[in-house]
Amino acid sequence: MNGGAQRKPTYEELEARVEFLEKENAGLRRIISTLTARIKELEKKLAEKQPPAKSDPPPFVKPNAKKCHKKPGRPEGHEGRSR
Repeated sequence: MNGGAQRKPTYEELEARVEFLEKENAGLRRIISTLTARIKELEKKLAEKQPPAKSDPPPFVKPNAKKCHKKPGRPEGHEGRSR
């Protein structure tokens, strides 16, 4: 036993590994280019279906008004009055 040390791969094994990885890389590049083209196609279709952005609201829409967050009535804990 050599104490768990790994042997070094041979030159032929390294060449085979490089060839395998190059083929895998080429395949993945083809898939990426196909998917990129598909994404562009779908983005174009989506852009065609979306309505154009509107810059101004129609004239009948009121401008943003201040909202009053005060509760109506007397404050809580206020002494009651009656006639």
